[in-house]
Amino acid sequence: MARCRARGRPMARGLRLSMALGLLGVSTEAAVATSGRFRGSRSATRRGSSFVGFNYENHGGDWHMGQCASRERQSPIDFGLAAPWVAPPELSFFYNYEPLQGSWEVRNTGTAIAADLDGKGLGGIEYKNERFSLSSISFHLHSEHTFHGRAVPLEAHIVHKSEESDDHVLIMAVPFVVSEPPPTYTYLGMGHCMFGYYAGWNPADAVSYEACVNKCNSEPHCEYFAFSGNRTCSRYTTAAGLCDPLQVDTMQVALAEHTYKKVLPPKNFVLLGSGHCPGFTVETPADGAAACQSQCSLSPLCAFASYSQAKRCMLFNATEGPCNNRTAGMLDFVTYQKRDASISVALEGLLDLSKSLPEPGKAHIRAPPLPLDIVGDFVSGGTFFQYSGSLTAPPCTEGVTWFVRREAATFSCDQQAQMVDAILKMTSDIGNYRAIMPLMGRRIGVVAAASGIPAKAPPPPHVPGMPIAVQSKANLWAAEAQQWAWHAQDLAGNISRTMQSMPSPGMGPMPPFLPPMPPGAAVSGPAPLMMAPPGGPVARMSPLPASMPVAGLLSLRRPAVTSWGAGSAVGVLASEAELDASRSFDIGRQLAGELA
Repeated sequence: MARCRARGRPMARGLRLSMALGLLGVSTEAAVATSGRFRGSRSATRRGSSFVGFNYENHGGDWHMGQCASRERQSPIDFGLAAPWVAPPELSFFYNYEPLQGSWEVRNTGTAIAADLDGKGLGGIEYKNERFSLSSISFHLHSEHTFHGRAVPLEAHIVHKSEESDDHVLIMAVPFVVSEPPPTYTYLGMGHCMFGYYAGWNPADAVSYEACVNKCNSEPHCEYFAFSGNRTCSRYTTAAGLCDPLQVDTMQVALAEHTYKKVLPPKNFVLLGSGHCPGFTVETPADGAAACQSQCSLSPLCAFASYSQAKRCMLFNATEGPCNNRTAGMLDFVTYQKRDASISVALEGLLDLSKSLPEPGKAHIRAPPLPLDIVGDFVSGGTFFQYSGSLTAPPCTEGVTWFVRREAATFSCDQQAQMVDAILKMTSDIGNYRAIMPLMGRRIGVVAAASGIPAKAPPPPHVPGMPIAVQSKANLWAAEAQQWAWHAQDLAGNISRTMQSMPSPGMGPMPPFLPPMPPGAAVSGPAPLMMAPPGGPVARMSPLPASMPVAGLLSLRRPAVTSWGAGSAVGVLASEAELDASRSFDIGRQLAGELA
């Protein structure tokens, strides 16, 4: 594991001893407890106090809220010798994340710096037939989970909420280690560079080849060195060009001076957005953005590369600043910043570490110019320890499913320094991490990440010899129901017309219960009844709901039977017959449509 040179704020003595600098997210779990909203107070008034109602002064030892005093199924835990480090995965979970686009909030609450992604429809994972949606991402410096008793520099917590249960949370933990690959050196031959010499005639730097390498590594402007044991470690800048050909003279032969070229690790390029930088530039042709970035990689002075679809490549140094204010109107250009190969591009894209992280109680809006595939980079290709635990911040709710990645991701010393500075500053150098909890006999399993959506189980195979006739049967039933409906409709119409010609004693002709209807006509719903006592206004009844049973329909028409005598009951029954016929027709048609 690479070590970073000390920089920025000094680390508190307690943190150096415990190797735990603290939580960087709203303790991921606090984010869940507040449903993706980050609560805050106006100020922190005492050492280690927080903006969310708890602090890390005793690293959770004095928490009594919720289930925090329990030790049965609490998190975090240590993965020691008994953990399944080399066991193959038992199950897979499927992840399907959308690229992050638009904007999201990065907030510092005093105990947390976290990206709030709740409700943005960015996808999630599926595990054991349960779907979990992405809610937030936060970080711990050093890690909360430990590995053989030791913490790693950074741990990302990717929090998911179940779409089926409000009480089920799944958290994916991804450990990060610092990776700073050193330069390598290519042997050019005997002799030295003709130009660019700036230092080297110090025997203390030339006691060995390794001492000369370390000296050149410590000087960013050193591009070549000529080494002669115990005599010289001559260093040359890029003013030497390619240092070809080497100059060899009598003195070099006598000194046995040999020249080496520094080869820097490959660079990463982070997208800044449209437009190009101000200041000095070198313009060269390039066939594609990758070719433009490659040219910037070869130049130690190049800090930014701007590429145009017209195949123009513009290279900028950093003398004019960070290239935040790019030339207006140059939308055809897209600018990239050259960064060390060891940086985490996903971490950079999520938090925008090219700028200072927000101060306690503040937030900034992250709005990249193009969609960024960030979450998938944290998960892709990983295998994970799986165990049942809890939230690692109050209320410490148990029943959380944890996936802790076995393979560490990498980030750079510069990224580590920025996050350490922000965390220590917001916690008064205490840090914010919870102490390790006992395993208490819990089982640790292994699961693997698989990209995509799980395939649904196919239907059971058809038994040979048994005809598949579901659809044809449905069609036959629908046709038969339609025939019966037409028959009942014709019968009801005849009854209604007959009853209309039969006056009741002492009353005028009975008003029609149903309007005339041609035999065989399709009925989509009941026709409204027309009923009124003699001399009274005609009242049109509202259409009845199709779900009302026949008994209910008859009870509604009971006043008509009372008003018009027993003879009118036939008319009511006729109306019911026609209504039932209409419903039979509709049911048959729906059955055919649903099963076809």
